[in-house]
Amino acid sequence: MHDQYIYPLVERWCDLNSLRKIDLCGGLNPTPGYESVDLHNAHITADLNERWPFGDGEIGLIRAHDALEHLHNPIHTMQQAHRCLTPNGWFLTLTPSTDGRGAFQDPTHTSFWNSNSFWYYTRPEQAKF
Repeated sequence: MHDQYIYPLVERWCDLNSLRKIDLCGGLNPTPGYESVDLHNAHITADLNERWPFGDGEIGLIRAHDALEHLHNPIHTMQQAHRCLTPNGWFLTLTPSTDGRGAFQDPTHTSFWNSNSFWYYTRPEQAKF
């Protein structure tokens, strides 16, 4: 139900404000209406483990479905997302949780997340990065 409503609303907000919509690691299965960023077969070819190829505050929506777990350094990932997002921008992710086997069974997963992981980037009392 979340996806049914949030994506159309945020996409429309981006369109009304002339903001870019980025699909991280979207080279294999690009999302229509988004600029995909990946190592291969993407609109923008880049290594997301390095500095992201966007200016400060120029992205309205970062879509990261099955992406974060493939990036080596969670702190770097979140710092780059924060840098690139416009004020009030959106970072929407679907990431395998360490609460289940999905996070660990794929040998290409190099970082591990669960819902509590995001507290360190979003809650003032814990946000140190």
